[in-house]
Amino acid sequence: MRFHDIGAPGGPTDIHFTREHAATILEFVERFPDAERIVVHCTAGASRSPGVVLGLCDLRGWPTSDIERMKPFWNSLVREVMAAMRDV
Repeated sequence: MRFHDIGAPGGPTDIHFTREHAATILEFVERFPDAERIVVHCTAGASRSPGVVLGLCDLRGWPTSDIERMKPFWNSLVREVMAAMRDV
């Protein structure tokens, strides 16, 4: 999966994180209901992947404070799009 680490409209070649990206992630996670650990990574692990993880936590009701503290630069757009999937 590929998308840029941007939180607002940018250039014409920027790939924004979309509901389709979020749906793909959720479909993958749901294929392994008995998994005890989920590993999410990106190039730096500072913004996109923490945004995905925090969105998953929001959806599942898992605690977020430790992640928010350890990864303070998480991508808010990614988290918002992930968390909005509860309405789907």
